[in-house]
Amino acid sequence: MAAFAHCTRQIPLRRHPDLMMKIIEILCARLRRTSEQVQDVTFLNLPTRLAKTLIQLAAESDGSTGRGKLTITQREISQMIGRSRESTNKQLRAWAKRGWIKLERGGVSVLAPGKLAAVAAASSELDLS
Repeated sequence: MAAFAHCTRQIPLRRHPDLMMKIIEILCARLRRTSEQVQDVTFLNLPTRLAKTLIQLAAESDGSTGRGKLTITQREISQMIGRSRESTNKQLRAWAKRGWIKLERGGVSVLAPGKLAAVAAASSELDLS
């Protein structure tokens, strides 16, 4: 019990300015991401939101090319972009027919990140004007 109590004691952050700065950086990054998501849900159409989300997820999972399989369900994607699973699935199937993505059980593979980036960029410009 004494070991557990030792692990849960509070660290006075004033004594650790580097740690404080790192926590502030993380919180600011999360706030920026949340603000961007709210803005996207409010102002962008489905293809734009979906393209931006797939590009972001692919970049996070792969890092270099933005290509590869994302282990995520269509329901999870639809929740991220604030649309129904049905409408998300319809758009994903349209892109799969074009060869931009591949729908797989339990995931989506991004085959043409440049095409998705073009959709996100073109629609973003139209939606913001």
